[in-house]
Amino acid sequence: MKNKTAYILFIVILFLSTSCEKEERTTRYNYLPENIRPYIFFTGSFWVYQNDLTLEKETIIITKTEHDQCVSYPSVHGSNSSTNSEYFKMSYETSNPAKNYFEFVVFDAIYRNGGSEYCRGGQPVFTANGYFGYNYEGLMVTGKYSTYLVNGKLFKNVTKVRINAEDPTTNLFQDDTEFYYAPYVGVIKKVIYKSGGGIDSWSLTNFYITH
Repeated sequence: MKNKTAYILFIVILFLSTSCEKEERTTRYNYLPENIRPYIFFTGSFWVYQNDLTLEKETIIITKTEHDQCVSYPSVHGSNSSTNSEYFKMSYETSNPAKNYFEFVVFDAIYRNGGSEYCRGGQPVFTANGYFGYNYEGLMVTGKYSTYLVNGKLFKNVTKVRINAEDPTTNLFQDDTEFYYAPYVGVIKKVIYKSGGGIDSWSLTNFYITH
């Protein structure tokens, strides 16, 4: 009888110790989707824009890039799994005016000065999956063009987006701004609607893309 009781007690203890063991921590991975990759550019790529009214020039160049992973969904509340997301960071210098900024590509979107907590932050300036009328944190998709002509050059599959400077989530743009994006080229045109009145329109005149 004692042996039987001891055996049952052993089985109970074994069951309890096994059930209380922590499960092995797991990490899942999100990779950049194919539809955002045509908007990723490398060090040495540059774009030259001309003001449509004053004819002054602006040059933008990528000075540095970074390709890594960030924790987009950390383990919380006792969860044993987290999610790492692939990202690509592009650092820019501009000539007119002279300033630096960076863009953080993660999931299907581009964030200006993004990449803080949980791989986000910053201001979304483009989304590869946005349908016409898509609206998220001050970014709205306002046009889709099969072709679009800029300075005599025809670009295909152009997406126009507008940044609403008055949106409470927007803090990087002082004025409403439109960007026209073409795959494998980037921004081909930008239009700034000045809060004090007037429009600044800039069109792409020259560019070089490194791979």
